[in-house]
Amino acid sequence: MRRMNGLAAVCRHVLLAAAALTMAFPFYWMVTNALKSNDEIWQTPPTLWAQSPNWGQFAEAWMAAPFGRYMFNSIFVAAFIVLLQCINSGMMAYALTHMKFRLKGAFTGLILLGYMVPSTAVYLPGYIVLSRLGLLDSYAGLIISNCVSVFSIFLVRQAFLQVSHEMVEAGQIDGASHFRILWTILLPLTRSSFAVLGLITFIDHYNNYFWPMLITKSQHLQLVSAGLRSFFVEGGAYGLKWPLIMAASAFTIAPLLILFGLTQKTIMRSFNMYAGASKG
Repeated sequence: MRRMNGLAAVCRHVLLAAAALTMAFPFYWMVTNALKSNDEIWQTPPTLWAQSPNWGQFAEAWMAAPFGRYMFNSIFVAAFIVLLQCINSGMMAYALTHMKFRLKGAFTGLILLGYMVPSTAVYLPGYIVLSRLGLLDSYAGLIISNCVSVFSIFLVRQAFLQVSHEMVEAGQIDGASHFRILWTILLPLTRSSFAVLGLITFIDHYNNYFWPMLITKSQHLQLVSAGLRSFFVEGGAYGLKWPLIMAASAFTIAPLLILFGLTQKTIMRSFNMYAGASKG
């Protein structure tokens, strides 16, 4: 029996390692192609490593376009959106799960109904609202137009539903305010959900393309996706300079890989904390 369990564990680890390598290979291929010449990329059969790695192509791609500005814009906008969505979603989810008020069920249903509306359906009214507020072509317009998300509310609401209401009532009996209960009881127990929310939201808005292109015209406000497209057309010469395009793609996704590495431990640690609290 012990031998069968050991064999199953080995098979499981082998499958997980194979899945991890499969997912990591496109990133490896992108980085190695950034080190090759254009002819070497298209040679048959393809090679897994450059014959003469040209590390200077990363610097050449970085200097060919204002990627520092593009990445700063994306990180700045995405970070503020994550912060605002976490605050708004936390307060809204708390009201929907651990507060009592009239028409609570109807209000919850209305919010969930909004999740069924495609994002493209609100582009036109959103553009008109931002135009009348004078927020087009600005950081404020990029951030405020995305500070509330029905998906975020739904995700945090589901996490708060897993927390025992008796714990919230105990905090209320001790005289804690709603904000204190949210900060000291619910947030620590659902930290993993907020970490997942932050990761998903950051990636989504860091890579966002259509909406920022619609409401911004200035080049100094372009995000990474729009910047990469501009570089593909200009510096990449419509795909004739693939090593530079691969180099630019590689260093623009670096913040996402760093963020994933930082949130991974938080997600696992918070999950274990929540599991222990549930058993207790």
